Amino acid sequence: MDPSSRPAQLPDSSPATAAAAVAAVVLCAAGLLSLAAILAGAWAGTGAWTGFAWIAFGCLPAAFVLMLGLVVRSIRRRRSL
Repeated sequence: MDPSSRPAQLPDSSPATAAAAVAAVVLCAAGLLSLAAILAGAWAGTGAWTGFAWIAFGCLPAAFVLMLGLVVRSIRRRRSL
């Protein structure tokens, strides 16, 4: 098989990229769980711990920014082939 007829292979992702992806998933899960705790407390008629709101307000945007960075990095890698 002619090597020029095969599609270009993307290089393996770095450990930093994998760590950023795992961090984004963990932050997103923590934010969603704290948001669920806030909603469960409101549904039960009790006040939720204020820290849950801080966790949700911090973790969800941070996870979004990390995921956005990973998407931009992936696009830049594909275009450089």
